[in-house]
Amino acid sequence: MKNCRTNLTWSKAGTTLHYHISSFAIIMSTAWLILAGCTGLESNQYIDPVETGTELNSVSTYAERGQVTKKCADIGQEITDRNTAIEAAFAAKDLDLLYNNFWTPTYYEFGPFFDKDRDELLVQMISFYTEREGELFSYELESYDRFVHGSNLVYDFGAYDNLGRSSGNDFEIHGYYCIRWVKGSDGLWRIDRTLSGSRGNNTNVNTTIDEGPVACSKKDKPGCDGHDDEAYEEIADQLEAYIEALTTGDTDEAYEFYTHDFRNIAPGLEVDRDGLNAYYLQFFETGSIVSLDFSMRDRFIHDDVAYDFGYFEKTTIVNGIQSVEKNNYVLRWEKSKHGHHNVWRIDRIFNVPRPY
Repeated sequence: MKNCRTNLTWSKAGTTLHYHISSFAIIMSTAWLILAGCTGLESNQYIDPVETGTELNSVSTYAERGQVTKKCADIGQEITDRNTAIEAAFAAKDLDLLYNNFWTPTYYEFGPFFDKDRDELLVQMISFYTEREGELFSYELESYDRFVHGSNLVYDFGAYDNLGRSSGNDFEIHGYYCIRWVKGSDGLWRIDRTLSGSRGNNTNVNTTIDEGPVACSKKDKPGCDGHDDEAYEEIADQLEAYIEALTTGDTDEAYEFYTHDFRNIAPGLEVDRDGLNAYYLQFFETGSIVSLDFSMRDRFIHDDVAYDFGYFEKTTIVNGIQSVEKNNYVLRWEKSKHGHHNVWRIDRIFNVPRPY
């Protein structure tokens, strides 16, 4: 699959849309957390959704999803087992095992303090374990949503807590994550992309098994391989229109870009579409969005679903004071009926702070 990369910049003074190869990554600073998955509707054996997860939370659509296939749950268990194995590899400091069996050759991390491919991450890990005498003690995981495409691709959204020690100092990390799992020809699930960042508080996750609410794709096809140019351009147009709605303060128009079960996942703003709309209504009473600059590293298109990974910078003015926010992001798009047409709408907005 060819990865698609683009930059999108929109400001009130005018718009520019340009494309180039960027060097963004998907990372997890100090903590490397892996969650579980499910699969497509190839089987007619259904199980109750309560068997695939134990936790209701404010951002999932658990109650709305109904039954899932047995194959879906089985793949979820496969990745749960991989979770256990990778945690053991970290605890054992087995970097060869991590590098070869848990990270794809195209692996990339995109996080708050550095962007790295698997070779660069290996160097970082060696430094962590040797120069800083690092230890990773525990992983507490809470899966918010698990989206599965076919039998070899899973996207997980959730929260994590990580305890460890570095340079003689204990640390405790509370964060969000999005992980893209890919199953290789050898039958092993490996991590292909990771995006992570702080939740902005010290509230512990709800300790559950690492299998959250699941959504299974009925069909799937690879994206950005020369056959999805139309979908790619449609999504780009929708993103441009959505940004225009925000920069002009048109909350009614922005609301129309969200799916029925839309969720926003960000520090202090875990809300559905009504909650996000209420936030913007209040924000625009005293503030405005001057510009939104999007740098997209990857767009993965799977039939009527797509995922954007990248970085954006937002300039705002509130009560006369201008400020700039820098974030890593994942956008999950779904194409569905809207009026008389099938259109791409945003199903998940996942963004975390990027301090540089």
